[in-house]
Amino acid sequence: MQSTMESVLMFRRALVGAALIAAASLAAMPPVAQTQDAGSFPNRPLRIVTPTAAGGNIDIMARALAEKLATAWGQGVVVEPRPGANGVLAHAAIRNNDYPETLGGSA
Repeated sequence: MQSTMESVLMFRRALVGAALIAAASLAAMPPVAQTQDAGSFPNRPLRIVTPTAAGGNIDIMARALAEKLATAWGQGVVVEPRPGANGVLAHAAIRNNDYPETLGGSA
């Protein structure tokens, strides 16, 4: 039987591994976006909304991803933590997003 601490550590390792795979997948994508108006994307600063508090694992990974995207796209990327209501507040913040692509997760 695993202790609670071991379970938490295993979950964190899995989360970090999944985030690294996601970041590697994004880095391997071709630089040309396949959207209707690929020439102008992104034409303004982007937001990454996280459903957890600042300083958590998801927030740290989102900030690392934001730094890489800002460098690659030459556009500002802001990480906006919206904790609370089991992710409902974060989803409400992106509901009326102008960009059709949304990277989401749950707490």
